[in-house]
Formats: sequence, C-alpha cells, structure tokens
Amino acid sequence: MHIMRPSLPQAGSWPVRNQPKTAHIIVPEEWWIMTYRGAVCMIKDTHNYADDRHRYRRNGWTGETVARSTARRMNELFHTEDFGVRQIAGGDHGRS
Repeated sequence: MHIMRPSLPQAGSWPVRNQPKTAHIIVPEEWWIMTYRGAVCMIKDTHNYADDRHRYRRNGWTGETVARSTARRMNELFHTEDFGVRQIAGGDHGRS
C-alpha cells in the first residue's frame, strides 16, 4: 500500500509525450529488493551487438509476490539459485 502525505514536497509538472507529468514522493509501508548471493543487485540488459543501448531492469517492488516471482525467473534465466529478495521497512509503521 502506498502512503501519500500532503506534507511531502511535490515537484512541478513537465511534458512527456505531450502529456503533463507530476512527480510525487511515495512512501511504501515495505519495499522488496532483489538480491544475488545476499547482496542487493541490478540486472543490465544490453543489445546483442552494441553496448550503447542498454537498460536496467527493475529491482525493487512494493509487493513480495512479484519480487519473489522475478527472483525465481532470474534463477531460471541464469541457471542458479542465488537470486532472492530482501524486505526493507518503509513508511511510519502505522504511526501518525
């Protein structure tokens, strides 16, 4: 669950593909990150023929299920059991 607090700063709007976008700070109650051999990791996808076109895959989620599913898929892709997830507490844990 995302907690939005009106006291958090909000950035101005900017156009993205002719649609206005506004940045908001979201403070989740918990965050799940992917790990490799116990350390936080990132997966970089590169083009087969040139390294100048790449992207980093998402490595953090607010839901445990999608985090564990992604770690399982990475274990299958890399033929290993070294990918896992770690929970990080966020939010104010129910305090107002």
